[in-house]
Amino acid sequence: MGKPLSVLKRALSVFLSEAMVLTMVLPHVAFADSGEIAAGDLNGILSGETLQTETEEAFAGVELQGDVFVLRELTEERESNVKHFLMSDGSKVAAVYAEDVHYLEDSVWKEIDNDIVYNAEEGVYENGANSYAARFSAAAGSADVSIAYEGYTVEFEYTGPVYTLTAAGTAVAAAAEPVVSETEAEYIVFAPEVTRQNELVQAEVTEESGLSATLRAEKSVSGVIRYGTGAQTVSLEYLPTARGIKENIVISGPVSTGAYGFRFTAQGMTLQPQQDGSITVTAVDTGETVFVIPAPYMTDADGELSQDVRYEVARAGDAWNVTVIADTEWINSSERTYPVKIDPA
Repeated sequence: MGKPLSVLKRALSVFLSEAMVLTMVLPHVAFADSGEIAAGDLNGILSGETLQTETEEAFAGVELQGDVFVLRELTEERESNVKHFLMSDGSKVAAVYAEDVHYLEDSVWKEIDNDIVYNAEEGVYENGANSYAARFSAAAGSADVSIAYEGYTVEFEYTGPVYTLTAAGTAVAAAAEPVVSETEAEYIVFAPEVTRQNELVQAEVTEESGLSATLRAEKSVSGVIRYGTGAQTVSLEYLPTARGIKENIVISGPVSTGAYGFRFTAQGMTLQPQQDGSITVTAVDTGETVFVIPAPYMTDADGELSQDVRYEVARAGDAWNVTVIADTEWINSSERTYPVKIDPA
């Protein structure tokens, strides 16, 4: 439901409020032909399993201009979104990525890994390497997610569709317990499926001489975990990103309600709705914003956008009930091309 964790952003995705160093990106295609640095050709060097190799190995022998090629990455010069490379002629090249590709651990910049892996010992799925740790339930019956960052942990679970709203549009489920709908079967959550995908990003490349070009690069494998539900047109998907966990509510056809409930627990923190439609998760002792849940929106498969989505937040004992309320008329319109994704980052 939201954007990554630099600040927990986007609906029901939990993002970190400080700029977290995140996504692992490895150069995949050639340097673009900008007229300054001639286009090279990686010739599939970064295909298949090679995506998991070290950057310097992936670049070895790749010609950038004439006989000049990358010798190795200067890992000691890494920045959150910058890689530096030593060229065969002794010069250096810096690749500045549009997003973080490293995270800081014990004063060392390490590669971000957005894959999802199974922890057999604890029976949960986890994100790869990053400054935050996410966990996803692996069994049928629940879609529970937790994200931990710098000693703080937010946990949330899907509680199902919400059918009963007050006259003001507030979900009755925002009280102690979610409202049970027309059929209990709609609240069933199936065991998750994990898939993997690659995403293209770009980096601006600058040589010591001032020449520059654009490097098209491919992230290392990114994991996606999906939970189907008994409401057959509704499923949930979560994607680790450079700055947090992105969540989508995926709707594959007309629905009888556009309201969906989640229960949050955040020990030592409080959830606070903001005027811009977002929710901040703030430490009680310091007042610091640790996570941000960005304001929601939704798109259909044709890229049509609606911002007629909002949150309702209510305290329920030691937890918070958060209801995502989307315009059902827009979702069910004959103009829609499914799937509709609520709060995609």
